[in-house]
Amino acid sequence: MKTKPVPLEVRKRSADLRRELERHNRLYYERAIPEISDQEYDGLLRELREIEKSYPSLATDDSPTRKVGGAASKHFRNVTHRVPMLHWTTPIRWMN
Repeated sequence: MKTKPVPLEVRKRSADLRRELERHNRLYYERAIPEISDQEYDGLLRELREIEKSYPSLATDDSPTRKVGGAASKHFRNVTHRVPMLHWTTPIRWMN
């Protein structure tokens, strides 16, 4: 199957969105100083997701659409939980 060519302006917008989303991830997760609202962030992510859906060749493994969050802030201390923190699907598997 032949992929459709990606217009230069779409390629540029995709790269700009990635940089912007990665910057906002750092500000939010690592520095705890967000500059935009969650709704604005979600809008940028949605736009990038639509571009990648229309042009799959632009969707890479390191895309913000394929990652959740960022590095944890260095302001948090390590703790040991009395009950292990499990993935959200674990209780569902236990129920079945």
